[in-house]
Amino acid sequence: MQSLDKLRSLTFVLIGLVGAIGACSSDDSPSDPGEPTDTTRPVVVDVTPDPGEIGVALTDSVHVVFSEAMDPASASGQISMTPGSGVGYAWYTSRHLAIGHAAWSEGEEITVTVGAGLADEAGNTLAAAYTFSFYTVNTTELVVLETTPAGGTTGVNRDTSIILRFSAGVNTSTIPGNITITDNPLLATDFAFNANEIETGVVLLDPVDTLPASSPITVTVGTGVQSDGPSGLSLAEPYVFTFTTGVDLDTTPPTVVSVDPVNGNQSVPANQGYFSMTFSEPVNPDSLEPTRWNLAFLFLIEANDVSPIWSDGGRTFTIPLPSPLPAGMPISIVFDEFADLAGNVQTTDYVYEVKIAGTADYVPVADGQRFAMETSYEEGTIGDPDPTYSDGYDSYAEIDTQLDGSYRVNQYDSPDFLTVRRWEAYRKTASFLQWLGFEDNTSPNTPDKEDFDSPLDILPLPIAVGTWTDQTTVSISGEGSYRATLAGQVVEKLDYDIPGSDGYVFVKDAWRVVRVMDVEIFDDPDWVPAFVQRDTLIYGPTLGDVITSQYSEYEAENSWERQFTIRFPYIGMTKSLRHPTGWR
Repeated sequence: MQSLDKLRSLTFVLIGLVGAIGACSSDDSPSDPGEPTDTTRPVVVDVTPDPGEIGVALTDSVHVVFSEAMDPASASGQISMTPGSGVGYAWYTSRHLAIGHAAWSEGEEITVTVGAGLADEAGNTLAAAYTFSFYTVNTTELVVLETTPAGGTTGVNRDTSIILRFSAGVNTSTIPGNITITDNPLLATDFAFNANEIETGVVLLDPVDTLPASSPITVTVGTGVQSDGPSGLSLAEPYVFTFTTGVDLDTTPPTVVSVDPVNGNQSVPANQGYFSMTFSEPVNPDSLEPTRWNLAFLFLIEANDVSPIWSDGGRTFTIPLPSPLPAGMPISIVFDEFADLAGNVQTTDYVYEVKIAGTADYVPVADGQRFAMETSYEEGTIGDPDPTYSDGYDSYAEIDTQLDGSYRVNQYDSPDFLTVRRWEAYRKTASFLQWLGFEDNTSPNTPDKEDFDSPLDILPLPIAVGTWTDQTTVSISGEGSYRATLAGQVVEKLDYDIPGSDGYVFVKDAWRVVRVMDVEIFDDPDWVPAFVQRDTLIYGPTLGDVITSQYSEYEAENSWERQFTIRFPYIGMTKSLRHPTGWR
């Protein structure tokens, strides 16, 4: 069964913040004797249309994505489609196969088979043929495509749910009185049930009471059931199927029996290509939702616009991952409960944690990389903690690398990224992240000057617990000179919950850093205090400074300012970490 309430259509040319889909690692090259031999079989990690999808357009292409780069020649004779004619294929990338065909007919079940002879670049073939089916659009009538249990099944658990897959979304208001469950149609002994459309066209019937033992159960779907929307399609005739119960009751909740990569693996290859989880029995996909996961992995999923693929009768789901994955990126997911089709709930938390091989970059810099920021702002009078003014706003930033090896962080008020409101210049050295200067014409309390007289060390690299100090001056024509003295401390490594997300999103293996900067104005013959700024920052692996909490005091104005900013990768729309999107 495919996933429920799907976030969006699957994207097969996976682009985003973490790299292109066609990249592969050196261990896929058997010609290099200095590299390990690749003996890992490739896996199908993504297909479109989805397995079981309904309403597929008659001329849609079929797409298959593999876990690693494939040998294009190995596809010869390995692609089949039933029914289908004029079938041909082309490789979009070394991992992405597109299959074309002559136009299908309406209301057909289409079955696609990817043969076991398909091989990766090292010659490793698929472990077995991969087959999936979907249904073309039907514009004339509503059809029951599939049932669980299937008609004729025996020994069915007495507390089973019944699943009906229709050719279109269902108007659930037409279900009462038009679907019956009975153990004796002649006597019309009906069993009450609750009905819920768990995804488009998939209706789950949950009997209120346990079904009788060793009895034939007949389900009748009447012609009064209609499709959703203005067309209001109906069944051409009643759909009837029967299964037989056993004597057993299913009271055992499902469990996780395997995951790939293996739980606890701290050196997952960057070209892993997918994440999969297999259960002891089919689960209700609507019940499977992470209750906690780390920010880096959340945005990896969001940026690449992917959703799980369900297979093996609902026992396994697979999520395609881009390649290569960021070095050192942690992946942490918590499922607090999930249920089988009989409604048995597994309430023991399942915690999954792995890490991508390599050392994580806590200050990643890529030209053109964009960020969105959510900031809350307050100001008040020194000595009075209650603010006299507060506000909140969104802003945006883009990395602009320079020819001299430094980089600027350009800030914008809108996501069109056209008018730079402010910029700051930085340089990464082997031992420090250095602040080189800034330009800001929007704040009356700060000078607007390009370069400091010398770089200011603001973060030790690599990050480690400890303290440091530094000082710089900035001379501004017509204004005089300023001196900044900075005292910094890397406090600890921790798992940091994003405020307002109720623990749903956190930064795994984050560093907490505190910096205090005193800024003074040269007033012959003394340095006069201008303001004191205290920053607390949270640096996340592969993410950079996710959180900045800033407090400043301006003695001359007897005022203070406080800002709290959440900074996260911009992936085409403003995302709120306080209301993150779901898993499915």
